Amino acid sequence: SGAHSAALVVWGLFVAAMGVLRVASSVIGRIGQAQVQRAAGARLASSVATVMVNGGSKSPLPPGYNLDASLLNDTPTKVTTLSNGVRVATKQTGASTATAGVWFNVGTRHEFEDQVGSAHMLEHLSFKGTKNTSGAALEKKVEDMGMHLNAYTSRENTAFYAKSGSSNVGASLEMLSDMVKNTEYDVTTLENEKQVVLQELDSVSEMPFEVTLDYLHDTAFQGTPLARNIIGTPDQVQALSVDGIRRFKDIHYKGNRTVIVGAGGVNHDEFVEMAEKHFGSLEAGSTHVFEPAAFTGSDVLVRDDSDTEAHVAIAFQTVGWNHPDVYALMVMQQLLGSWTFGDSRGKLASSRLVRKVAENNLASSVSAFNTNYSDTGLFGVYTACEPAHGTDQLQELSWAVLRECVNLFHNVTDEEVTRAKTMLKSQLANSRENTSSIADDVGRQLIYFGRHQSTAETFARIDSISSGYLRSVADKYINDRDVAVAALGRVGDLPDYNWLRRRTYMLRN
Repeated sequence: SGAHSAALVVWGLFVAAMGVLRVASSVIGRIGQAQVQRAAGARLASSVATVMVNGGSKSPLPPGYNLDASLLNDTPTKVTTLSNGVRVATKQTGASTATAGVWFNVGTRHEFEDQVGSAHMLEHLSFKGTKNTSGAALEKKVEDMGMHLNAYTSRENTAFYAKSGSSNVGASLEMLSDMVKNTEYDVTTLENEKQVVLQELDSVSEMPFEVTLDYLHDTAFQGTPLARNIIGTPDQVQALSVDGIRRFKDIHYKGNRTVIVGAGGVNHDEFVEMAEKHFGSLEAGSTHVFEPAAFTGSDVLVRDDSDTEAHVAIAFQTVGWNHPDVYALMVMQQLLGSWTFGDSRGKLASSRLVRKVAENNLASSVSAFNTNYSDTGLFGVYTACEPAHGTDQLQELSWAVLRECVNLFHNVTDEEVTRAKTMLKSQLANSRENTSSIADDVGRQLIYFGRHQSTAETFARIDSISSGYLRSVADKYINDRDVAVAALGRVGDLPDYNWLRRRTYMLRN
């Protein structure tokens, strides 16, 4: 028929065209692929830009911005909410291994005044056996499955996670459920574990960075729960009771504050079914309101002239995880950088602060930090040095730190910002290369953001930071703002608080 003949002609033209395309692709294949990738990147950038606007970004993407099209290969995070409020999320990577974990929106910030240290102690007790499984049987089960079992407690979160072969995901969830739901509260076990925690506290006391940052929180957020360190003091650890820890868990370990995550070789529907089986009975719970943080410009000095080192942290109050300025603060941290004596690249570093410190031998270590919580944050710099008595080394070091912090408002170039953004994206990409780090990223983001941002969106938010916007953020949180200062060791020559406060601004035209 005529229609059939026409169809054959069309098909012939199609085949001929395909032949031409194959020949052309052999000549300009790379060019064509690049064009396709650019088009895909442009479409992706457009969709991400929409998300950013809806998400409250204050810094738009530059005109004509194209994301790396390879980010299209990033599998989406799937999330299902159970009837009791537990959120179940999976991130399929195609790996032969998988990490299954439980993240609770519960930390030391939520503890009772008379039971400080409960969150961390509860984490310890969870490994010592349950109503169904002894501690020895738990260890044997972990070894038999070749599993890596871990946990951590922070000021706002507690997490338990297990990495194993993907075929053992169900067994991992069952074990984690038993650990967190059926903890055995035994007085003898608690007393034994107190000794373990006290030894841990002794070990932490030998880590100057950790101790300095604990003192920093203590003075910056004095009078509020966020001031507490994670382990507690020796007296607080000794005061912990079985009834107090049980009460803490019964109040806070609720469905609406729980996120179950599977990352790696996991199937979402199967994982949700397993999560329902093992965590569906968790009580839903109601909205929990914690005491808000209150920042106080202040300092705390723990002077010990017998020590050869001085450790100093200077910080400014910033914002919580959900604030759009958090990405600019991350870039600012990269601009200030970090360095340790022995790294020959110090004098060649892109960071002005690192170069200043290295060239003048002002410190053996310098590290910018950016810590965020639900409703507040701390941005600053930690330094360690060996000052001689009667010298002005600590004054010079403090001046260098504050000058470069304030320079983030006065004097930062487009080139420096671009370099810092590239470094930041590289670090974030490297941190998401194994299933455990991916699971932790998903768990924490669901707690703080209520969703998991794709790598594409995260990179776009970072790329949207211009030098002008970054300077406005520095003006908001650093320029002529109160500081919190913590210092320990040989700090007798550290300038006083008023001297430091006066260096948070410059008189410029």
